[in-house]
Amino acid sequence: MIRKQRNILLLLMTLLVYSQSYGHEGNIESATTGFYDNPVLKDIDAPDGCIWRDSTTKTFYAFYSIQNDNSKHIYKSQNLVDWTDTGKPAFTEEDFHKIVSGTSEPSPTSIGLWLWAPQVIYRHGKYLMYIAIAGNDSCKIHSGIAVLSSDNPDGYFRFHGIVTSYGGYDSLHYPSNGIYCSIDPYPVADEKGRLWLFFGSVGQVYRIRLADDGLSVFPGAHYQLMAGSYSRGNPNKSRLCEGTYLYKHHGYWYLFASRGQYNDYSYSLVVARSKTLGGPFVNRKGIPMTRGGFEVILHSRRGDAWYGCGHNGEIYQDKTGHNYICYHCHGPESKYHINSHGDQYRYLMLQEIFWGQDGWPYFRYGRPQIYHNRKPVF
Repeated sequence: MIRKQRNILLLLMTLLVYSQSYGHEGNIESATTGFYDNPVLKDIDAPDGCIWRDSTTKTFYAFYSIQNDNSKHIYKSQNLVDWTDTGKPAFTEEDFHKIVSGTSEPSPTSIGLWLWAPQVIYRHGKYLMYIAIAGNDSCKIHSGIAVLSSDNPDGYFRFHGIVTSYGGYDSLHYPSNGIYCSIDPYPVADEKGRLWLFFGSVGQVYRIRLADDGLSVFPGAHYQLMAGSYSRGNPNKSRLCEGTYLYKHHGYWYLFASRGQYNDYSYSLVVARSKTLGGPFVNRKGIPMTRGGFEVILHSRRGDAWYGCGHNGEIYQDKTGHNYICYHCHGPESKYHINSHGDQYRYLMLQEIFWGQDGWPYFRYGRPQIYHNRKPVF
């Protein structure tokens, strides 16, 4: 009798744990998927991570912001969880020096010391990488976005030029766009196949149409304000938007972004939506992103061990219909590891994202999930 009661109690406790872990969002599929813990890229500094996929081999590739050297490698995975080092940097040394000098010829003069927030798309048979360049002033005087291309998903990516820039590239015949801190690029094609570049940070988020090959601005195109508040009028950056990502779902374009101070707990993931890629992007109340209108969907609190969750990458759907998204986050070990920019390590995380009945995306509990995450199946 005692043994039977014990077995019943054990069963009830097991069911309780699973129900608390998964609620109404899906069935347990541990037999086929297994589970994983975050971060998925361990022991390396991987801020502003970007993930792209080879449509032929179905292999995923990841890259991230790098700090004034070309020693960091591209990683690859078959399931977004188990990553291996390709042993290969994204750029040759020659192209790396072209990027940081801002010219088609390698130069000993470095304009950019930090290469931030890469994004890769496949277009017209080429893999195009857009990556932000910022100087040792952290983009206060000059910044820009370089474009590179490769025939292969794992590079090498070859430098083509500066697509758009602010400030210090004038002497290299790249006119200033007048947009303070032109960083964090995201290229996206609209329903007609036209290519657009969203970018920006503390100087607000803009978009500009690109030429069909993606290597330059479309002739006669104009910059359009899309999101965020200028930092000088919003010192705590609560209405800041940076690290934008566009995703279309059920007739709406969703603009994901990050707000707050990038290196503390206030950094969080937000979203707004629009019927068109041209906006306006608004929150549930109809307030546009340019006036602080967005929904906070992933956040941390002061004192959390895992904090500063933001700058998400792409959404991928697995074979079981579950959606996953990557982002970066500080962890309890971050304070023991400092990169050459003086920042604590930020780790690459992967988390399931859900769509509510009202059409808006959300995360379970709205917080970083570290342990016992359902593993995707690809």
